[in-house]
Amino acid sequence: MILAIWPRGVEILSSLLRIEQKTITLLCVTIFLILVVFELLTIVSVQDRKITTLAQMVGILMEKQQLIDRQLTSNRKPGGRNARN
Repeated sequence: MILAIWPRGVEILSSLLRIEQKTITLLCVTIFLILVVFELLTIVSVQDRKITTLAQMVGILMEKQQLIDRQLTSNRKPGGRNARN
């Protein structure tokens, strides 16, 4: 995007990297940007798996908590006291 707005940037980048042909510089920049995108996609994929695992763990813990709550309410007498008393 920056190179589209500022085409002279390719020439400056070519001279800094000491590459004679500007098309090769543009190709190198394109390849670099594609590699950056792939790296970012890899990071997003790993984070997506972690979020999925975390959501599953939260679901399991919530189900376990509901089971414990049901057991506690079934053990209580209608008067609000525990069945053991």
